[in-house]
This record gives sequence, C-alpha cells and structure tokens, in this order.
Amino acid sequence: MKKTIALVLGIVMLLALAVPALAAPIKGKVYADYIQDAPEAVVNCRSLNVRAGAGTSYDILGVVRRDETVKVIEYGCDWTKIWFYDSYAYVSSRYIDFPVVEVVVDNTIPGKVAKLPAAATN
Repeated sequence: MKKTIALVLGIVMLLALAVPALAAPIKGKVYADYIQDAPEAVVNCRSLNVRAGAGTSYDILGVVRRDETVKVIEYGCDWTKIWFYDSYAYVSSRYIDFPVVEVVVDNTIPGKVAKLPAAATN
C-alpha cells in the first residue's frame, strides 16, 4: 500500500513539473523573409493598443500611433495578427487600413491586367 501511494505521489509530482513547461509559450525562429514580405497596414486612429491575444481581455504589449505601419501576419474580421518587436501580437482590425494600390486595366485584351512597375506598388 505504501509503495502504491509513493508511486502515485511521484507521478503527481512529475506532472506538476511538466504542466507549466507545456503551458509556457514556445519561442521559435521566424524566417526574416516571411516578416519582410508581410503586407503593411496603416493605423487609422490616434493610438492603437497592441495586445498579447485577440481580445480586449489580453494584456497590452504596447501602442502604435496614427499613420504608423504594422506588418500583418494574419488579417481577421475582428482582430489582426501582427509582428511587433520580434513576436506576434494582435490589434483590432477596425483601426488599420491597407494602402490602396492603383491597378491599370488593359482594355485591349479582355480579362488582362497591365503590370505595374515595382516602384508604383511600394
């Protein structure tokens, strides 16, 4: 009986040590090209809270100001995942705008769109 209790206590202690390690955020490497090529959005309000998760109950990690740009990783209807100081964070989607890119349509060939020079898209 004492061996069974000791075994159960040993397992419980191992689980107690393992669970916090599993719950901790996993830090990993992100390829620079992935972030560099991410589309940028412009903040359209006076100041925008940057949060740890997609919701107002998450901690505020920082603030971005009007006309500053953020790198968009995933756009959502309510919350957008961004790259913020070497990690992922979230902002409310209603307070960011994507720059408008002018597209010239080539009317001579139906269904074809003229390519813009690289400088025109930046």
